[in-house]
Amino acid sequence: MRNKPKIDKATNEFIPAIAALAEKLSLSNLSNEQRQGAFLLPYTEAEYLDFAMRAEHFYVLWLGEQLLGFILAHGSETIDAFGGEVYLHMKNLLKEPFIVVRQICIAPEFLHRGYGRRLYEFLFERAEKDIPGYRKMLSFIWKHPPNLASEKFHRKLGWTELETYSLKNGAGAVGIWVATTKR
Repeated sequence: MRNKPKIDKATNEFIPAIAALAEKLSLSNLSNEQRQGAFLLPYTEAEYLDFAMRAEHFYVLWLGEQLLGFILAHGSETIDAFGGEVYLHMKNLLKEPFIVVRQICIAPEFLHRGYGRRLYEFLFERAEKDIPGYRKMLSFIWKHPPNLASEKFHRKLGWTELETYSLKNGAGAVGIWVATTKR
């Protein structure tokens, strides 16, 4: 019988693999051709460690000793603790509490196997169970530079774009995306 991937809370032991995977998919490490796929701007290992200790929804998808991917999210009420210009802007978009998805990442060799969908479904289930009243999730996707693969993935999962937000420092623009739980 073949083992199935598992989802667990991100703990200290996963942080080096999380940081390495995020760095592998960092915008600065990809060629122009590779940038046609999804990318992210990684946090440092220390920042991922902080998220592991304080973010309510930081989960890893793994099989055996191998990290397949992760999702990093937290409630809207903790945005101030984690900061970031775009996140502070998001805080003002919705009146009701929401989950902020900071990153979802699947190792390139495991793409197109449903793992991203599985992580999002797990996050939705946990949010509905653990935090009554949470019906929406927000995230952002880079528009300048474009992250077309992420847009396509999120659209396929039923996310919609609310607005475009241009960073004040001129470093680019992002689309703010929303998804609603099934409840």
